Amino acid sequence: MKKTAEKILVISALVLLLFCVLCGCGGKDVEKSAQSGGVCIVTTVFPQYDFARKITAGTDADITMLIKPGSEAHSYDPTPADMVKISGCDLFVEVGGESEAWAEKVISAAALDTSKVLSLMETVSLLCEEEGIEHEEHSHGDDGEEEEYDEHVWTSPKNAIMIVKEMTERISALDRENEKLYRENAEAYLEELSRLDADFDALGKKAEGKTLIFGDRFPFLYLARAYGFEYRSAFSGCSAQTEASVATVCTLIDLAKEADAKVIFAVDFSNGKIAQTIASEVGAKVSYLYSGHNIAASDMEKGVGYLELMRQNLDRIAEALE
Repeated sequence: MKKTAEKILVISALVLLLFCVLCGCGGKDVEKSAQSGGVCIVTTVFPQYDFARKITAGTDADITMLIKPGSEAHSYDPTPADMVKISGCDLFVEVGGESEAWAEKVISAAALDTSKVLSLMETVSLLCEEEGIEHEEHSHGDDGEEEEYDEHVWTSPKNAIMIVKEMTERISALDRENEKLYRENAEAYLEELSRLDADFDALGKKAEGKTLIFGDRFPFLYLARAYGFEYRSAFSGCSAQTEASVATVCTLIDLAKEADAKVIFAVDFSNGKIAQTIASEVGAKVSYLYSGHNIAASDMEKGVGYLELMRQNLDRIAEALE
């Protein structure tokens, strides 16, 4: 609670600073930046960034991802420079939800028109976040907590298809001169996403009766629901916890044995300690799945994208289901 309050104070101070910048001489620089070159798009996390660069390929689009490659997305705080960048962009693509509550303050301070803001959570049908075993072990009935929607909407290729379609419409409306190219790029990319979707569908049909074990958070609810994957995890998708109780680890070990699990999963940018403990007890291997929030700096330099990351997930889940 104390950490959340401190974060709110910091963001409020930055918003005030942004307001001062926009009201002063800095506002002219923002306007100039927004009018230079091609369409200017700012995204919060990696999936939207990759979708935007695929749609705008071959143009002078200026695309920015706010979180730095290799960093933990859940701990991101906007800097004054980030806020100025948002205020001057043509399209700001956010995830939405509690983890990006700061964005609403920035949007308000920058007086961004709603046509310049796209929230992924307003693009697809939402699912309520499901708690992991750690919560179950320490929960005693209804504790009055409000249900929250899972924010990891992009982990299902079915959702990615809808998101790319909406982004294409929004970007095309901003730059009619390049609309034909945007739509051609999107059509080619959507064909690849559709093939990925079909491959996950096929894998889901082979997964009946098998359970995937996650010694970590589980930011793959949309993926699991879309393709019928059963799972058990230590924590929910947006949990800030990294240490599980002995009871939780023991429960996952028992579940892994029951499922005859050959693979125990951890999530990218995780230390994998819980998964390693479970794997050592049941004679399994640890495998990492990509949640897509961010990407390693080395992968960013190589141009690795959403499709490659999701195909790695497909292969690793297939291995676990053998």
